[in-house]
Amino acid sequence: MQELLNEFMNHMREFRNEMNVRLDHLGRGLDETNQRLDRVEQGLEKTTKRLDRLEKGQEQMTVRLERLESRLERVEKGQEQMTVRLKQLENGQKQMAERLEGVENGQKQMAERLERVEKGQEQMTVRLEQLEKGQEQLKKGQEELKESIKHYAILMTENFTSIRTDLRKNHMDVQADVNLLFKEVEGIKRHTHKIEQRIGM
Repeated sequence: MQELLNEFMNHMREFRNEMNVRLDHLGRGLDETNQRLDRVEQGLEKTTKRLDRLEKGQEQMTVRLERLESRLERVEKGQEQMTVRLKQLENGQKQMAERLEGVENGQKQMAERLERVEKGQEQMTVRLEQLEKGQEQLKKGQEELKESIKHYAILMTENFTSIRTDLRKNHMDVQADVNLLFKEVEGIKRHTHKIEQRIGM
């Protein structure tokens, strides 16, 4: 009986030793668990702070994105306005090119007209020279007629008695011819004067 009690007591001691060992292990495990939980809590606090910073950064990014969107809208509107203004400038350049072509064509036409006017002036100059030559010839003819009249007058005075009747007749004819010549000369002078007036206009 005593042996059974001793065995039982031995078993109890061993069981108690085992329990103590297991309790020591559990205590250590609890300490490690507490340490790990402390580290987890610290990590959560850090994570929370980081999340707070990230949220603030996101808010700031949202504000900046909104500002960027508004600026992009203004830039797009400015680009549209620039496109419209560039189209207007291009149209203006086309119109200016067309107007310049019209001016150049007008200049060419004016040059052609001036050339025709110059040619006309040259022709008028030639004709005036011819008229002047004709006037000189008429003057020479008048002088010759005057000389002839003088010659006839001398002859008529010398033979006045015999050829009085013929002389009067010839004198009248000569005078008529002279008057006609003077009238023709005056007509030519008037015609020349009109031509000079036209050239002057």
